[in-house]
Amino acid sequence: MNTLEKEGLTEEDQALLAAIEGESQTEPGPAQSPATSPAFSFYYWLFRLVGYDILLLFGDSGIGKTKICSQLAFELAKEGKTVRYYDTEGNLSQAAIDRFQEANIIHAPIADYKQMLKVGKTETEDVIILDSATLFITGKWARMDMHSRGSMLQTVQAVYYQVKQWCQQKGKIAIITAQPISVMGDRRGVEPMGDKANFMAKVIFYVKGERKPEGGFSNRRIVTYKSRDMPDQTLITNFETTVDGVKFLNMDKLKKMY
Repeated sequence: MNTLEKEGLTEEDQALLAAIEGESQTEPGPAQSPATSPAFSFYYWLFRLVGYDILLLFGDSGIGKTKICSQLAFELAKEGKTVRYYDTEGNLSQAAIDRFQEANIIHAPIADYKQMLKVGKTETEDVIILDSATLFITGKWARMDMHSRGSMLQTVQAVYYQVKQWCQQKGKIAIITAQPISVMGDRRGVEPMGDKANFMAKVIFYVKGERKPEGGFSNRRIVTYKSRDMPDQTLITNFETTVDGVKFLNMDKLKKMY
């Protein structure tokens, strides 16, 4: 593990990561070996997944992207990591915001897309979550002229680049959500909204499910859309939504990636 990768990790964190990666210079005891390592850590799962970079989640509205981000924020806070949650959608209930505060998760609302340019500059938290980077596009696109649309896309691209630089220079992790857009009008072929900006993400997950006639989704799941380590459409985990977030149903799969 190089110096940049170690930046921002405590000695205890570095020792745990070294044991996981088999880099320890001493023979690990039963409690520290990878097979019997300490309890699963979502922070190290994210680190193994993207390093110090961006994980992008995209999927239809209502599929559970915000719930997934909320769950990850709670899990990271339980592990002692600091989290700043940028909320552009404004859909969190006051009860959900109160639960964030109780868990020492910083909730930072953003009311206009230009305000996203403050993301990825001076944050000191271990992880930032931007939910979502493209809501303003879906809400304002139809009412904007070509110049304004171009300006908005450039802003989104600037935010992605800025956040990526923040991650790599500061030794941090970012999670960003985006809405999908159909490819050439074909709803069976979708990609993350945001033009070329989304490909600044190290890994892209597609959150998907089957719409139920009565509303909602069945078979909610997270699959790979872009990853150098896994084929496209690799199942990461199925999940169910809860009051506070989600329940991941395939923890064994997550642990194999750990």
